[in-house]
Amino acid sequence: MRNRGLVIFLTCVTSVLCLYYLSFTWLDVRVQHRANQHATDEAGQIDFAKRQAYLDDVWDKPVFDWLGIRYTYEDVKENALALGLDLQGGMHVTLEVSPKEIIQSLAGNSKDEVFLAALQEAEQKHQEQPSLPFTKAFYQAYQKIRPEGKLSDIFSTAANRERIQRETSDQAILKLLDGEISSAVARSFEVIRARIDQFGTSQPNIQRLPGDRIQIELPGVNNPARVRSLLQGVGQLQFWQMYELTELENTLQVVDNFLRTEQNTTIPIRVQQATDADNIEDDPAQGHTSTTQDAVASSTLLGLIKPGHGLAYALKDVATIQQLLDRKEVKTR
Repeated sequence: MRNRGLVIFLTCVTSVLCLYYLSFTWLDVRVQHRANQHATDEAGQIDFAKRQAYLDDVWDKPVFDWLGIRYTYEDVKENALALGLDLQGGMHVTLEVSPKEIIQSLAGNSKDEVFLAALQEAEQKHQEQPSLPFTKAFYQAYQKIRPEGKLSDIFSTAANRERIQRETSDQAILKLLDGEISSAVARSFEVIRARIDQFGTSQPNIQRLPGDRIQIELPGVNNPARVRSLLQGVGQLQFWQMYELTELENTLQVVDNFLRTEQNTTIPIRVQQATDADNIEDDPAQGHTSTTQDAVASSTLLGLIKPGHGLAYALKDVATIQQLLDRKEVKTR
């Protein structure tokens, strides 16, 4: 058979690649199985918060070592096969931006009875016909209740004086309302996508649907309370005082010198409650992940600083740093 050797070679290469990527999926399943065991109580109930805490803890720790190459759980998730809701289950959420509240806000929360009645009727009609634009349903209801009325009577407020005047036509105002609703949906979509990325789920599916709705599919998610809290949380702008390294460098150096003097290079910090995540590398002799009950972590304050971020530390190092600073010997420096 002509080109038989080439066919066999390509088949072997394809098989090796398939096994390579399937191995990451197998490793992903193993880590999640460990997380389930870690979070299961004596009654067989899984504490999903504890399970997620375990996965967060091993996210940047090696879970597989092959020929000297270490793969963290993050590497494993990036290379594992993306299983959809039909294969591994998960969570399906549909969110809808409330155009009623947007219009009320643009009207300065007007108490006009006709305006409120038109909004109420439009909301009911929009629920019955999601494809019907809310502004169109609102305008139809407003004209039915007050045929001689103009939208500028409602929306020409002090906050809108640069966009809406008394002589502004109804069509121009409706176009403005549509634009505001569309912008609100777009902003909500970006915020939700950023929060889902922060959640760390693999291959989430986020898309806009007709009727000012946003559909979210999260394969593999089994903690609905955490997702609900993440999606419903109110965004807050916070300001933090940031120290430069030069301001505290001398103090940190004194502490680090003391730690190095005490035990050569670094001072060991005994972890109060060690778990499988503390020592996650595979033990070939045992065939499973070894557990270190008396795990020990070691670090120095200067060595843990994130480069390029001033005096900033990674969130995962906060507990270690706190243990260092809480030592009586360190507080006296």
